[in-house]
Amino acid sequence: DMNNNSYSSYFIGGVSKRWLVIPKFRINENITAAQAAVIKNIILNELPGLTGGFMKVTETEILSTTTTEPELGEVVISMDNAATNSFAELSYSGNEIVACKIVYRDEDLDLDKYSLRTLKHELGHMVGFNHPFAVLGWDSPDLPISVMNYIEEHDKSAFEYSPFDIQAGIRKYHRAAGNTLPDTDPDSVSAKKETKIEKQI
Repeated sequence: DMNNNSYSSYFIGGVSKRWLVIPKFRINENITAAQAAVIKNIILNELPGLTGGFMKVTETEILSTTTTEPELGEVVISMDNAATNSFAELSYSGNEIVACKIVYRDEDLDLDKYSLRTLKHELGHMVGFNHPFAVLGWDSPDLPISVMNYIEEHDKSAFEYSPFDIQAGIRKYHRAAGNTLPDTDPDSVSAKKETKIEKQI
């Protein structure tokens, strides 16, 4: 009973992209222990609900790293003082997300309510969410309330994962076998595989 226009506004490049294997999470050592603890809390306690239980890891599986570049199957989270904006870069093979690099600028790690939204927003991109407002426009009646709508001057932005964010994530990661609507199921992709990196802010 979800609004398909609303749901489709989360699609990247018009297609629902998702992980088929739970990624390994790596947090760069340039992020403080306090900041890393907050990021870990989101990964451990919010991403499972956002993906219908798919993206479930334990604290011991979230490791530290000195690199900022992910290998296949990894999500690497780091901080860059020189970054203009926080961003996520996703690598795809067909419609499957196979790696993700998340970079937070230092002011987005202040751990106030605005930076906490940014942490969740970029992890939303990692899950495979687009910006709904960029697809539908702010005046669309189909625009869902979402943490992916980050401009607070509009009433469709949120500081937490919204009920629709959670419904969209469950639908993305847990659909009935054979259900390919309203998107294309990555498990059934027969086109040639290509790796692509897309930067999202």
